[in-house]
Amino acid sequence: MKPYIEWTKEELVAEKARLEQEFAEVKAKGLNLNISRGKPAAAQLDLTEGMLTVLSKNEDTFAEDGTDCRNYGVLTGIPEARKLIGDICEVPAENVIVYGNASLTIMFDTVARSFLKGVAGCTPWNKLDKVKFLCPVPGYDRHFGVTEYFGVEMINVQMTPEGPDMDMVEKLVAEDDAIKGIWCVPKYSNPQGIVYSDAVVDRLAALRHVQRGDVLKAKTQHVHAQRKGIGARVALQKSHVLQRLYHAIGGGLRHIHQPVQFGKGQIAMLLAKGQQQL
Repeated sequence: MKPYIEWTKEELVAEKARLEQEFAEVKAKGLNLNISRGKPAAAQLDLTEGMLTVLSKNEDTFAEDGTDCRNYGVLTGIPEARKLIGDICEVPAENVIVYGNASLTIMFDTVARSFLKGVAGCTPWNKLDKVKFLCPVPGYDRHFGVTEYFGVEMINVQMTPEGPDMDMVEKLVAEDDAIKGIWCVPKYSNPQGIVYSDAVVDRLAALRHVQRGDVLKAKTQHVHAQRKGIGARVALQKSHVLQRLYHAIGGGLRHIHQPVQFGKGQIAMLLAKGQQQL
């Protein structure tokens, strides 16, 4: 079919009438469909049934460090949960934080804090003339909705079978210090299911400050990412960005023990699938 832009007025009018008729026929069926995305099937939910009855007495509610899990918890999460994720990701439990809410909530809070307070003492984004984010496409609209809400200018970056087009990422970051972040789902990206390659993760990790202007200032210990892990990790050494910054690179890689310094103009990478940062 030729593009609509090439159609005559008469052809467009006829097409409009045809589509309106087709739409009316669909409406007449009275369908009531739930087209929510990402909702588990009943069979998947049944897998968690045992968790509803596993606690049968008060003694079962105490963590290994004595924390009574019936009460308000600790900010870093239940120790057993941190160890579980740490074992999966091959990092020490003390480098893991387990939150009690959805990852989108943390992402929104991260961007909000960056606008209101800044990151690690840097200039709050609401005091800057322009804030931009890189958005690998196709991507997840709810991630983009967060930056859209705050008026961030979003720049499309084409996805490849290996991950974001890093030639484009590096070029854009080098040319524009208003770019403050990139949305990444490095393991099984939404919607394509792409796992970022080692080469892409290496290049993300190698991004250095390239422009003037404070973005992040945090002492980094090392970057730790792995093929078998969930998401990725950047271990920060006594940083002030603990619950504000999602600097993550990866979803799949071996250990990288090179220092990764956050400096002026360094972009912050917001990881979509990794609540358990640090």
